[in-house]
Amino acid sequence: MGLIGISLVLTSCNVIPFGVIPFGEDRGTGEVEPIPPVGERSSTEAEEQPWTADVSRQPQGLSETLGFHLSNGEDIFTYQQEENRVWVRDGQGEVNAVFVLESPQKMRVEDAGETVIGYVMTRSDSWRVRKPDQTEELFVLTRRDDGNYRMRKGDGERIYRINARSYGYEVQSPDEVSLYRVRQAGDRLALHNSQAVDEPLMLYTEGEFLAAGMFVFGLEALSFVEQAALAYAVNQAGG
Repeated sequence: MGLIGISLVLTSCNVIPFGVIPFGEDRGTGEVEPIPPVGERSSTEAEEQPWTADVSRQPQGLSETLGFHLSNGEDIFTYQQEENRVWVRDGQGEVNAVFVLESPQKMRVEDAGETVIGYVMTRSDSWRVRKPDQTEELFVLTRRDDGNYRMRKGDGERIYRINARSYGYEVQSPDEVSLYRVRQAGDRLALHNSQAVDEPLMLYTEGEFLAAGMFVFGLEALSFVEQAALAYAVNQAGG
């Protein structure tokens, strides 16, 4: 099952649509804050700000295979890591994307045919999803000093608030409408839809994965591959 199949399965189950929107497609407009264009910032800025600067955050490795499942237990996708490469496979084992870890600060994202479709840059306080030519930022996830996160588009549009809670994290819209919650219950780390009755479980894993990585799968403005890449990078950096 490819990305289109994954999207259809999730939509039919009334869960988050891990879409087929490619890197870089316009996703609408909203409140925008001015930011300098990528070309006005140093191309080595991420390397100059090591993500290990905060000693409270520790790099997280993955087991060779880490599976994610729908609420009914159905396998939906896995990360399979071997050295500096991570394969994202659907429930039937087909490759959807490959992440190449060029450095702790830079991850190249390729499709199943090894065509570069984007990059994720890790800084000490943020993660930046970029186009293949690295000239434009699509999304920026920022970690605040209070442990909360904020996400904006590359043009400055604010699209998500992610707040740390006693149970995990809550994903909110910019106007503070609750969208999703991430909870740890025993060995199960789960994403719940907080807009539906009884906050039904959407997605879960029983492997070792950070809640700060799991909330990325509730950021619907991103495509599935963008979610998977950003979630992996957040987990790798220790949240």
